[in-house]
Amino acid sequence: MIDRLKIIHRIVYYLLISIFIFHINASASTCTQFLTAAEDLNLKNHPVWLKLLHYDQKKSKSVILTEKFFLSKNGRSDPGAELRATINAYFAPWDNENNDDHSRCRFPARYLWLSRDLDLPGYDIKDMKCSAVNRWGLLESVKSVSLILVSGYLGNPASTFGHAFLKLNTSTSNDDSTLFDSTLNYGALVPENENQFLYVVKGLFGGYQAGFSDKYFYTQDLVYSNSEFRDMWEYELILSEYQRNLLLLHMWELAGNKFVYYFLDKNCAFRLAELIDLIVEEEISIDSGLWYLPVELFNSLKDINVTRQNSGQKKLIKSIKYIPSSQRKLYNRLKQLTREEFDIFHTIIKQDSNSLTTYLKSLSMDQQISIIDSLLAYHQYKIISEKPEFNRERHETKKKILLERLERPVGRKTSFQIEQIKSPAEGSRPMELGMSIAMQEDKKKFLLLNWSPYKKERVGDNSMEGDELVIADLAVGI
Repeated sequence: MIDRLKIIHRIVYYLLISIFIFHINASASTCTQFLTAAEDLNLKNHPVWLKLLHYDQKKSKSVILTEKFFLSKNGRSDPGAELRATINAYFAPWDNENNDDHSRCRFPARYLWLSRDLDLPGYDIKDMKCSAVNRWGLLESVKSVSLILVSGYLGNPASTFGHAFLKLNTSTSNDDSTLFDSTLNYGALVPENENQFLYVVKGLFGGYQAGFSDKYFYTQDLVYSNSEFRDMWEYELILSEYQRNLLLLHMWELAGNKFVYYFLDKNCAFRLAELIDLIVEEEISIDSGLWYLPVELFNSLKDINVTRQNSGQKKLIKSIKYIPSSQRKLYNRLKQLTREEFDIFHTIIKQDSNSLTTYLKSLSMDQQISIIDSLLAYHQYKIISEKPEFNRERHETKKKILLERLERPVGRKTSFQIEQIKSPAEGSRPMELGMSIAMQEDKKKFLLLNWSPYKKERVGDNSMEGDELVIADLAVGI
């Protein structure tokens, strides 16, 4: 009886070994087939594959510095080696204790793209084993994608020429719920209290590492619109479900990975242009070798949109929405006041909040509420604009006005018109080349040529609130 049990155990053991070996051989055989198919299709040199690796063909290597972004030890400089490693890793066994470390979970965009040319066995864009990706949940919630252009800000050298970031829209409405949409922002990793001179030098010559970060839109709105008083323009894109999913999954792959930051060219706009390049056929991130300003990204979007429309293709831009700064909202709010209301508002500002009741008592409740709301908006604007200084008197004044407002009813919700300002991308291009006829003192005429690599004019759609910003203005008389 004992001998019979030993024989049965041996038979079962050899059967299990045989099945295991067969499975390994079958997996190896299947993997070899996909490697051969990928080689036949020359996927290692496919533009999308190179973009997924952020491969710079001029430097013959990826611009991503983080080693964990590559599965092959030569992956940063050899797209073919990284492709083979990616396909091999697809067939690697799962670690049930930490499935999120599997390449299918770490590089979902790579496998989504590969699945269009290779019939990967058992592939699912929403693999239930990838718990971290599923908790992220953006594949289900994001309805559309927008690019945001932020106006220039002279209070920070890095923001002089504007800024750009990506917004993931989870709602089709334009109400305040969009404040909880996620955004993707690219920026340099600058130490706190960095010396201003070092900040400029390192920013120009690649002294900082950089990366992508995600935040709620209300954080961006708080910084740009409410603290720095910068206008924004939201360009909502028309993307297919595949394009949107590929972009979202690649964002997942980029989380935590580092680049080298260059203020003039490899900046926020250029890296966002690379992301859009991944999902559209047209080239956006054209490397001029000199600079790539945020407005140039939106000029390219506009050009592509016009070209598509003229050729009868589907548009790229669904809509352009103006997002005014809090300063702009204040100006427009004050414009809605009647002459009488504005005079009272101005008088209270010149005096103090103690005169508030005296001037308001003869007005209707709606007029009182309108003036008090304007006063609150004004003092909030001043509190922010005076930072980092703390004006205790102004805070006390705002508190008194707020108490006056709380003593009055909610009032009807009134919407005031905001003057729509065109995007800087609708104006002239920042580089200027001109030719004119000039006249000398002796009334002799001559030809005048002028060139500037960057010019924000005093008037027109390319203006800066009546100011002018010019970089290297060159004029030659002939």
